[in-house]
Amino acid sequence: MIDLATGQIHFQDGLVFSPHCKAPEMMSRKQLAFPIAGWKRFDYGDRISEYGRMEVGAVCNDDSATQLVILSHLHSYYDDQTPGDVERSLFHEYVVTNDLKGQREFSWGVIHVTTDAKNNRNWIVVVYTPGANVAQADRIEIKSLFEYRKFS
Repeated sequence: MIDLATGQIHFQDGLVFSPHCKAPEMMSRKQLAFPIAGWKRFDYGDRISEYGRMEVGAVCNDDSATQLVILSHLHSYYDDQTPGDVERSLFHEYVVTNDLKGQREFSWGVIHVTTDAKNNRNWIVVVYTPGANVAQADRIEIKSLFEYRKFS
């Protein structure tokens, strides 16, 4: 579903998200308000992935480039009253481990598994990295190299 090398997210009906590429607006169910002027949020509804049904949403900047994708596994065995939506959270951790080898930071973006406490719903959040696409660990390493020896 999530490609380790590119960050692309694929669904069985042909819906594909790519870092900073135009979002497939025509495949969305509806467009929702977003608090940043010019940015848009799209609801893609339920989509079938290799892991089963997922609720899918995306946020695009004013150029319609995909900046963020949210995914939440759907299944009847999840209990809405389970504190922290722990069963779904464990399944999402499995997806990250299986597709991304447990890694969270990439040149193309970062992955978060987080629970919306207000709605008690766990999500996989894929945030595509703007700019030079240097992973956070690499940025720290590069910075330390420059701090170690001042160039004249």
